[in-house]
Amino acid sequence: MNPILNSPGLEYNGLRKGKPMMIQKQCSKCHQFKNLSNFSSVRKGRVCYESRCKACHINQTKEWQKRNMNRTSLIAPKIKRCTRCKKTKEAKEFAINKRTKDGLNYYCKICLYEMDRRNLIDFQTYQTIYRRQKGLCAICNKSSPTKKFCVDHDHCSGKIRKLLCDRCNLALGGVEYFYKNRLLKATITYLKSKNDCINPRPSSKITVRRSKGFPKT
Repeated sequence: MNPILNSPGLEYNGLRKGKPMMIQKQCSKCHQFKNLSNFSSVRKGRVCYESRCKACHINQTKEWQKRNMNRTSLIAPKIKRCTRCKKTKEAKEFAINKRTKDGLNYYCKICLYEMDRRNLIDFQTYQTIYRRQKGLCAICNKSSPTKKFCVDHDHCSGKIRKLLCDRCNLALGGVEYFYKNRLLKATITYLKSKNDCINPRPSSKITVRRSKGFPKT
């Protein structure tokens, strides 16, 4: 007997290409056997479905929202102890996290930055460049209150340039590609040309919008 067929909380119906076909699954919350269409699919684990059914997941989400309806008016403590560096710091040294009891993250901002291995510079250097740019992106001159800026660097020399927002950092990667392959003029000509344009089919849904900085023809 295949040991997978005897797994608790699962029901199978025959084999398909030598593997058992699952038809039902038991919810870990209501403990009822339901069809696979009642479970959300995921990409982790041996069985690629959530342990809770969709109905139980929705009910738990609503209950959590009722319990935490007034979390926005939560008064955060003035000081807090970081669970990583074990240092007591002011509340402004912690990022906001509405899922915690006090509304602040478990780790301070310095520890969060150092835990990310993708960062190319240390936190002190990042703060120095951030103050030099006055908290604005080096290209679009806009602030990024929710996310930290991307540290832009030269891919040829490896040297750090400046801090950019996510949108400008992604756009700069495409511009560098066109610049290295000498395709900037061809790209601008392509965007301005309208001679070979055709109308889409009537049933298609296309959102027509015009950027403020788009070059006029």
